[in-house]
Amino acid sequence: MTEADSSMNFFDHIKELRQKLIYVIIFFIIAFIVSFYFSQSIFEFLAKPLTSILGDGNGLIYTALQEAFLTNVKVAFITAAFISFPFLLLFYLNLEIKKSFPSFLYGCTFGFAYFFSNRNADASYSNSSV
Repeated sequence: MTEADSSMNFFDHIKELRQKLIYVIIFFIIAFIVSFYFSQSIFEFLAKPLTSILGDGNGLIYTALQEAFLTNVKVAFITAAFISFPFLLLFYLNLEIKKSFPSFLYGCTFGFAYFFSNRNADASYSNSSV
């Protein structure tokens, strides 16, 4: 705890938390709007493994009038939450960028990229019967 933190009273901390949460909510709303614009493309990407198994003539259908819209809203909401979660962590945990933080961030980025790029090399989608 620094000297500036110790001089703040309870309500000053609450004001600071409120301001940071407002920034996170604004970022989430912007991410939701952008995600909603691309929600159909994101849904097609997510449904591609299932639609490739179903084959031609078979596919996903909507059984109610509002399902198409609500599916796009759900995809946009989950995508916006996924995008804005690191932003929430940076504000909530009040991480300061130090000399070691960028190298840690680059290591995590390349580690996740390596993990997800090699994911299909070992366990690909197959139609083999058990």
